[in-house]
Formats: sequence, structure tokens, C-alpha cells
Amino acid sequence: MSVQQLFVNDTANSTIFPADQVCTIRDQFYCFVLNLFYMNEYKTTIKSMFKEIFENTAFNEAAIQKYFDQEYIQEVDGKKLNYAQFCKHVSLQKETIRTLSFDFQTIITEGNILFSNHVVCGTTKDGRSGKFRVIAEFHFKDQKIIYCNELTHMISGDEKDRDLGSRH
Repeated sequence: MSVQQLFVNDTANSTIFPADQVCTIRDQFYCFVLNLFYMNEYKTTIKSMFKEIFENTAFNEAAIQKYFDQEYIQEVDGKKLNYAQFCKHVSLQKETIRTLSFDFQTIITEGNILFSNHVVCGTTKDGRSGKFRVIAEFHFKDQKIIYCNELTHMISGDEKDRDLGSRH
């Protein structure tokens, strides 16, 4: 007997739930299970995206297309970037930055939203090092990132690199 059959049989035979609420309870259960699945999926997606797009030294627009919706909007440090501007932002980072690494402090999901608090460490091609704290809220649509609201705070580094989180 499947979990679905057990759940339906259990609630259908229960005197706790009126018959007209069984469907609602079952639907809530499925939504709960589905949310658990997507919450873990979103965490995996975000970590994979940062590794594939930002830790990779080469610009790869196919990777951006894999993770980001064409209607993507990013609000970062008071600036608003659309999908094309975001691609330009990533491309400019590749021209400037030699290495990037990400240390995820907190990742929380609720529905189709993922919140991340992470620290980014990087080195530019001319040898400057920087460390940034990033607080970001990502929204997913059809398993792709469609929106990000991000605040980037430079912890240490050269003042001319302060806008690396939004430069485009």
C-alpha cells in the first residue's frame, strides 16, 4: 500500500475528520510534501547556480539560461537589473575577478521563495582581495529564478570594488 493510499484510507476511516474535509486535509498534506521537495530542490539549485555561474572562471550564458528566467529582475543595492543587464553584470565580473567562493551561512525557503545569507570572498585579476556579506531573497517560477532582491555589504577590500555586486 502506498503512502497516498494509507493517508486516504486513514483519514477516510477516521472519526476525527468530517467526510467533506478529507479532501482538504489530503490536499494540504500533498502541498506540504510538495513544498518540502521544492524547498530542498531550491537550496540545491541555488548552490549549483553559484558554483556553475560565479565560481566558474569562464562566462557561460547557457548556464545563466539554465537557472534564470528570461523575465528575471534583480534589485541590488538600489539598482535594478533585467535579464540582459544581469548577463552583462556576470560578464563584467568574469573580466574583473579571478576567483570567487561562497560560504552559505543561512538558507531558508518558504513556498517559492529562498532567502540566503552568505559570505563571498574573491580576488580580482590584479590581486585585490575582497570579502562581502550578501543577503538575498530569490523567487522561483517554473523551477527558474525570476527575481532577486539583494543587499551586498563589503566587509573588507578595496573601495573601488564596493559595487561588484551590482556593476553592469
